[in-house]
Formats: sequence, structure tokens, C-alpha cells
Amino acid sequence: MPQLSIIVPTFNEVGNVTELRDRVATALSGVDWEMIFVDDDSPDGTATALREMAQGDSRVRCLQRDGAELGERGTV
Repeated sequence: MPQLSIIVPTFNEVGNVTELRDRVATALSGVDWEMIFVDDDSPDGTATALREMAQGDSRVRCLQRDGAELGERGTV
């Protein structure tokens, strides 16, 4: 079990998620952490990129909320 879990909501962030993960890894050197990205069904491929990232980094997870879960996009 990680010491720290970071929850990151995403929508159309495919160009930012790798840099965010890298910056967190640098800042939290020596800490057992995980990042859980919760993607609101981004049409730009954010969830696909996150799943690929998770293949090489076990600290990364992606939960993709689809239209049925979203109701109106961006609302909880």
C-alpha cells in the first residue's frame, strides 16, 4: 500500500500527463506514492496514454469515466 495517493482529474490532458507524473516523481523522491488519474472520457486519447504509461510505471493508474457515468460531462 503506497504512503500517498494522488488523485488527478483529467479531460483532454494527453499533452500534460507525462510531465505531471515526472514532476511528481522528482518531488516525491523517497516516498512510496501512486497517481490515480480519473479521466472524463477525453476525446484526445488521454486515457489511452495513461494506460500505456501505467504499463511501464506501476505507480500510475487510470480510471476512465464514460458517458453513462458522467451524465453531463464535468459534473459529479
